[in-house]
Amino acid sequence: MARYDEIRAQHIEGLDAAIMAVLAGHVGAGAAIGRRDLVAAVRERLGEKVHERKVREAIRDLRRRGAPICAVAGEGGGYYLAANMGELEDFFRREFLAKIDDMRETMRAMRDAARLVFREAV
Repeated sequence: MARYDEIRAQHIEGLDAAIMAVLAGHVGAGAAIGRRDLVAAVRERLGEKVHERKVREAIRDLRRRGAPICAVAGEGGGYYLAANMGELEDFFRREFLAKIDDMRETMRAMRDAARLVFREAV
């Protein structure tokens, strides 16, 4: 928990601070908070309407600053702070590496098609 306190102490304010405060009560995949519930809790904490897209963008930015915010898709899923490295690595494999592989496959297919269309090496 000390690391989460360090992240919260990085002079984050407003929306970012509200997200981290809500997620502080959701550590570990088993304690995930659903997207709608997270947005509602953030709105309540801020006392103002916040669009779901803004919450997702703030989560992306918090991750880029090192916040170990993970997510599980589907029913019963949601956002949570990783409880340990294993959970964080599982999230990386499930979310990031799968998307990277998918993008790489799409690029390869587009290059192959471009070689035929443009009749040149790409």
